Amino acid sequence: DIPLAPKTKATHHGIKQTSLKQTVTSDSLTFSPHEKGDETSPLPKKATVNTFQSLFSYNLNDDISDEDDLDLEVMYKDLFSTRVNQKNQRMKSLRIEMYQEKCDLINELQPCSATTLAQLLDAHKVNSAVLSEKYAASDRLFKAIMGRIPSAHEYLEIYPSAFQAYNLIIPSFLNLPYMLWGILAADSHLIGLALYSGARASGCAYSVVHSTRFALKRGLSERVIKNADELSPDQLFPQELAVAKLASEMNSFPYQVPKATHDGFVTNVESESNREWIILTISLAAYMSTIMSALGLEIEEAAFEPVRDILQASGWSPGKHSIASSLSAHGSMSPQTSLKERSKSSSSSSSFAAIEKLKAEYEELERTQEKADANDKTVSRGDSLLSNLSLLRNVPANVASNLQIARGVPKSWPEVGKFLKHEVGHSFHVLRFLKHSRAIKAVATTIMISLDVMHSLIDPEIKYLIGLMYAGMTKNQHLESIFIKLAKKNAPDMRMETMEAVYRFALESTPDTEPYTRLQTSLAASCLSSKHQHMIYIAKACAIPSSKALSMFVIRAAKAYMTPAQTIEMISWLGVLAILHRLYIFYMP
Repeated sequence: DIPLAPKTKATHHGIKQTSLKQTVTSDSLTFSPHEKGDETSPLPKKATVNTFQSLFSYNLNDDISDEDDLDLEVMYKDLFSTRVNQKNQRMKSLRIEMYQEKCDLINELQPCSATTLAQLLDAHKVNSAVLSEKYAASDRLFKAIMGRIPSAHEYLEIYPSAFQAYNLIIPSFLNLPYMLWGILAADSHLIGLALYSGARASGCAYSVVHSTRFALKRGLSERVIKNADELSPDQLFPQELAVAKLASEMNSFPYQVPKATHDGFVTNVESESNREWIILTISLAAYMSTIMSALGLEIEEAAFEPVRDILQASGWSPGKHSIASSLSAHGSMSPQTSLKERSKSSSSSSSFAAIEKLKAEYEELERTQEKADANDKTVSRGDSLLSNLSLLRNVPANVASNLQIARGVPKSWPEVGKFLKHEVGHSFHVLRFLKHSRAIKAVATTIMISLDVMHSLIDPEIKYLIGLMYAGMTKNQHLESIFIKLAKKNAPDMRMETMEAVYRFALESTPDTEPYTRLQTSLAASCLSSKHQHMIYIAKACAIPSSKALSMFVIRAAKAYMTPAQTIEMISWLGVLAILHRLYIFYMP
């Protein structure tokens, strides 16, 4: 046995020995000048001699047990690890703040000549020739029902999933081509009226042009189009008046359906099946208007000329949508530009034969374009038997394409509700009111595509917040509840304060007279990164179709904080939210 030394007050290296039982108090800790004012940090960078004395000095006369030794070791390790973790966290936060400040400074100084999102994305859109080859059957179907292929297709293909959803929603909601043949669909002229009135009420001039062409081809009279805004019993038949009034109420902000309008529609359109197709068509008008308005697309001159007189007589104006020349409206670039660009790629081989071939292609394109414009000066009234029969060859390819996109998705309730709850976390109960299997599959598939974690370029948490923001703007309690539940279930780390801040931001007016980085909005308290705050700010600016152009700060924020594919994905998601909102306000007011 080793004898213990007697108690002594002698010091060892100038440090007075104390008992191991001495406790460490906050009074014995002193902070370095760098740490002063940091009251949240329980540990300092530097400690006094008394601190180390209390930790590592002990009286040799005290009994030292293994348990005391272990407690001392655990205490030291806990103190050390806590201090290191706090230091690392402070350094990480500091680096993030410095990076965000640097990005904000660069973005504010970054020039941007685009005035619309379409102009911003112009260099990234997909050539129409590529689309025609990839979606040949779909293009022929759009040509048949619209008269022309909208230029929006070239932008949506930047994010292919958005174009897939688009190609699924439109034929499914219009029940094409069966609607053209008068099979299993509502009266085609009422469908045309619903699409036109819904687009007109939304304020998207681009959608109005194409929906007018669609309505005229479905046999709707010019009288109805010119007087659709007046909603007078003297100008419209009772059934037409009920459809036009419902479309106007559902697609006019704040998008609510008065009980009188709802009851009048149910009374005048007796068939439940016909009512459903009309509701789907109004929802489709909201979907298309949201996308086209957000992009700020140029109106193709060749699409506008045949309906110019009718629209001008109705008081229509292009708003923020300029009218493009007919030559540049048929592709992602004009033939001259296409020839120039392709000649550059051929110059490396110095092939004279290749250049001659390009010239021949350009001349043939010009002749084809002149012929197409000559034949497109008027819009045919009604669908002819020949045009309807010509669609027969496109039906198998379109059906196969839609089945491929919606593969595995149930077509009826409650199976589709269980499927969505398993795939995305919520069953979306409004689908139980739909009876047409094609529409049910289209809505469910579009929701699944939009919230697909594996392929989405935008974090699902941000999509939930955008959905919550949209619910706040439209005062839709059903959507509000859905996205709060999805966020809690699939993004458990998201704080309730963040959702509350985003919801408050949806309700407040957002000025666009200065850069967003200097705005004092509710998003500042959301604990979101600068990038995600800007994404929600952009989404709010694009959520409601309007004739008013987006501010330059929205365009610059999109250029700085989002990729072209993310921009299209966000706009497509807003279109899906527009569909869901219309279904909820009619079936679950």
